Amino acid sequence: MHQDMAQTRRPAVVYSQHLLSATSSFHLLWLAAILIPLGFFIGGAIWSWHVVETEARTSIERTTDILHEQAMRAFETQEAILTAVDQRILGLPWSEIRTSPEIKAFLVAINKSAAPLRGISIVGPDDLIAASSAPLPETPIDLSDREYVRQLREVPAKSIVGSIITTRPEGAQVIPIARRRTTADGSYDGVIASTFSTNYFESFFEHLAAGSGDLISLVREDGYILAHTPRISLASRDRIWSRLRSAGISETKNAVEMESPMDGQVRFVVKRRIGDYPVFVLHGRTLAAVRAQWLTSFAPFGLLCLMATGLFSVFTWRTSVATRREQEARSRLAVEEANHAADSENAARISRLMEANVFGVVSCSPDGVIEANDAFLKMIGLKRADFEDRGFDWKAATGAADRAAEDHAIAEIMKTGACRPYERELILANGKTVPVLIGATLYERHPLVWICFVLDLTERREREAQQLFVMRELNHRTKNLLTVIRSIAGQIARTGRDWSDFNERFSNRLSALGDSHDLLVESNWRGVSMKDLVHSQFRQYDDLTNGQVVTSGEALMLSPRAAQAIGMALYELSTNAVKYGALSLPEGRIDIGWEMFTHPEEGPYFRMQWRESGGPAVVEPSRQGFGHVIIAQMTSRALRGNVIYSFEPKGLEWTLEAPLDSVEEQADVPFMAKI
Repeated sequence: MHQDMAQTRRPAVVYSQHLLSATSSFHLLWLAAILIPLGFFIGGAIWSWHVVETEARTSIERTTDILHEQAMRAFETQEAILTAVDQRILGLPWSEIRTSPEIKAFLVAINKSAAPLRGISIVGPDDLIAASSAPLPETPIDLSDREYVRQLREVPAKSIVGSIITTRPEGAQVIPIARRRTTADGSYDGVIASTFSTNYFESFFEHLAAGSGDLISLVREDGYILAHTPRISLASRDRIWSRLRSAGISETKNAVEMESPMDGQVRFVVKRRIGDYPVFVLHGRTLAAVRAQWLTSFAPFGLLCLMATGLFSVFTWRTSVATRREQEARSRLAVEEANHAADSENAARISRLMEANVFGVVSCSPDGVIEANDAFLKMIGLKRADFEDRGFDWKAATGAADRAAEDHAIAEIMKTGACRPYERELILANGKTVPVLIGATLYERHPLVWICFVLDLTERREREAQQLFVMRELNHRTKNLLTVIRSIAGQIARTGRDWSDFNERFSNRLSALGDSHDLLVESNWRGVSMKDLVHSQFRQYDDLTNGQVVTSGEALMLSPRAAQAIGMALYELSTNAVKYGALSLPEGRIDIGWEMFTHPEEGPYFRMQWRESGGPAVVEPSRQGFGHVIIAQMTSRALRGNVIYSFEPKGLEWTLEAPLDSVEEQADVPFMAKI
């Protein structure tokens, strides 16, 4: 009887053991359904924050570079203007400065030619405005109450950046930069001041601000706010000034996290000094704005983790229900049915992942890609039929530079069940490459199968390259233009007769350079048509030439450097023709032609010819001025070419020959190669 009872209890014990084992396994599955997605969620959150924070710091630093470059150009322009005005009135008595219409015209001309300039004033030692680019009332304006006038009278500083003032009589808010004038014995002899509107900086700041979380300021070393975005009143500036002055201002080349003394918010901040001036440009972005960007970028990943939790939970629940029902009838059959249900759910889970075309999803084994969704096939440019026919060789798509990273990722999957997202290049069958971000998780260990999530990084790479190109191109073009202007000013200064002559010649040549510059700006610095360049230099003589200028030549796009050099030469040639040559008579004629040819030793070459006829008899001048330097020396040096000219009796003949690669815009160079 005891033996029968034991035999009766044995199946029950075995059943109970199976049931307890199954219950423990499901507890572990429930725990895994929560912990695995939670782990991915936390890891993804940390990685995403690192990426967003790095991009925010880089964006702030790049924007600060642009702000610094703009402010530096503005302040250097003001210093150059103060120097020009100081030299212009050097040695003149105050009575002449106050009454001279030439001084007034000189100030007005400079004020019009300099874009940031708001106005120029010359203040006498009696603190009254002696001359100004703006109209003056009959009653002299007394500036003894101006901060910069008082400081320069008391302290022998050369130049200072003053506090914001309201101009009289216009009532505009401007930032003054003032320079002290002294007599021969060093005594105070008045002030030269130039101003630019606070709106000049604040409008530019608003254009570069990324959003409401950005704060951009132009700040003096003592904490005084010169310009600010978001815009604030003068009363608010004074309150912020006191906090900045107590906090101190120092330069930071990289973005640092700090509590802003302006409003107490935590920001990533960059402070950059403007050259040797006691002025900083300050750019900050709130930590709250960066966090908002992070939440926006992380939302898809969080949704994916939530979906994974749901999938794991449904899978666990369905398997547990099926297993428990089958265990009540037969433990072995329950185990087999549970395995079958698990296999079916795995297949369904893979199918659902493959159907989600938000990003590329592939299942891989050591032998290659098993299955891929439509988003991945579109990414690599492969049709579904071609994929099913010959598959996709993952090893062949992995270059030598990415093999170590690929092996490390597989080892990490085998060790931890997943790998951290990493960037690599997919090499396609046509030789092209696609930059991607890959994250993977282990699906089955025996046989080895893992699921990869693939994100195309092409647009992000192009956007980053475009930003870098714009910054470098802006810096390069600005330096080139300043070098040309400095060269023109130096040459005219050495050959000019007096300041009036300098002003006229310098303004005319800047206008010619500006015509070439306008064409370059209209074409986004991608080159200028040779025909458009020639016509732009004769536009000012349309009422004189009356068809006397004839052009011929094939279509040619000039590089920015060539457009500036040839444009200056055309200006000098056309000016001489109007004054002394073919355009000084109605029957005169100018033939301008250009062509490309093959030099027997140097290869592709460019030739441009200027021929005058029908004008007065030509005699070679006894004196060679700055115009000769431009048409004979500067043009040839700039283009690595050769200039030949002769004063024939029938008219001037001028020929330029230069290598074609120094003249022609390289339009076929790929975008990334230009960077």
